[in-house]
Amino acid sequence: MGSVGHTAQQSRKAAFHGPYMNLLDTLCHHKDFLQIQQRDEPDSKREYDRELVLRFLAMKRSYNVFKTPLASFLIEELVQHHQADTAELKRLEAMFKNTTSVVWQIWGPEACRKPAACGGRSAFSEPLWDATMVGVCEELEQAGNNRRRGELVGKAADIREAYKKLCADKTFEDNLKTNSRRNIQRRIAMLRGMLVEAAPPTRLDARRAFPNDIKRQLWAEPAARGRQLVCGLCNQIIHQVGDAEVDHVTPWSHGGATTASNAQLVHR
Repeated sequence: MGSVGHTAQQSRKAAFHGPYMNLLDTLCHHKDFLQIQQRDEPDSKREYDRELVLRFLAMKRSYNVFKTPLASFLIEELVQHHQADTAELKRLEAMFKNTTSVVWQIWGPEACRKPAACGGRSAFSEPLWDATMVGVCEELEQAGNNRRRGELVGKAADIREAYKKLCADKTFEDNLKTNSRRNIQRRIAMLRGMLVEAAPPTRLDARRAFPNDIKRQLWAEPAARGRQLVCGLCNQIIHQVGDAEVDHVTPWSHGGATTASNAQLVHR
């Protein structure tokens, strides 16, 4: 009898068993991700869902240096990061969950699919998965998660309309056809540009922006007392200073001052 064939992801799982692969197992059960996939549970036979999670994490980190073939690109992500430490794994988990949550809230079951011409629903598109997930994630990181999330979700209807026009754009369509570095860069940039146009980010008044020394001070104080810093909004641990931004305790809109005594660190 011949040996049973394995999918690429099954082979990767066997070769790179460890913390990173365990994270993929966890994230493929995330409810928003399953809803985007229109599944009740992950595909345990082909492990396609785990491959999609890996694809996003790899694209988010390295799409600007992407090299074909895709299979080698995904293996390189595992070679470099399959023994990632706890802090990095928590960062990746939060990034994935936050991004899929926003994508689901904006697009719902139409996420990562081309708009259907005559009703119904188009098939899931991996190139649109790249563009949507990385584009949304970068937009959240660039403008600050909490504020930008509200802006994007609040303009969900406008974004969906702009998305229909984007998917009808010939240049965008052409950039979805193959996985060259140039096409990947362009489709992500075009989707992100659509987000900015449909939901313009709020520019902070200079009087609302905290100076960098307050952020450094807030970060250093718990460590000096042997404690871990927690987010002022969700009360969860902030593992890296790059994951944090300074926010008002009493909101600016309610008269809160932009001073050290009214400052707290929150997740970006």
